[in-house]
Amino acid sequence: MGMAGKVRAVFLAAPLFSAGDRSLCHLLLRVLREDLGLEVYWAWDTVDEEVLGPELGVEPGEGWQMRLRGKLREEGREEEAGALIFRNDRSLIDKADLVVAILDGSDVDSGTAWEVGYAYARGKPIIGVRTDIRAFMGRAPVNVMLEWSIRERGRDFLIVLDPLEEADLRKALASRLRELISAIEGDGGGGR
Repeated sequence: MGMAGKVRAVFLAAPLFSAGDRSLCHLLLRVLREDLGLEVYWAWDTVDEEVLGPELGVEPGEGWQMRLRGKLREEGREEEAGALIFRNDRSLIDKADLVVAILDGSDVDSGTAWEVGYAYARGKPIIGVRTDIRAFMGRAPVNVMLEWSIRERGRDFLIVLDPLEEADLRKALASRLRELISAIEGDGGGGR
């Protein structure tokens, strides 16, 4: 975004390997897409055709990476899958105006940590979301490197919500995201 501008596209950085991970992602997707009207790139369902090309014949949609790996395995080219998934992810972050990262877990998912670091290096504003109750048990919310990547790109743009206390998690996320995105649009997204 560079200069003050409207956030139109968001990259959702998140773990996606368990049903619980994907459930929180689906909630955030509904908030970002339906409640806030944003285009959202999520590595689990978004294919950048400029990177993958239609000739690979992989349909976008949830789990496309698994279909890609299976197809390339059948063709004896499975080693190409990792490189294509990486390039797709990187391209989607490059196209996004903002990164929203789920930072749950005893340690943030390694892929999510890389996505936050890459977004930081590219000068993207970053909003972190943490719903892990461990944050309410006296532990530091996230690794200091992730915390300060987010703080430098967006001051205190770390949403920490206790799902046990929050009556309507979707409403709380929508309200806080709307507020933070307005702040990003107002200052150009560059942070300090």
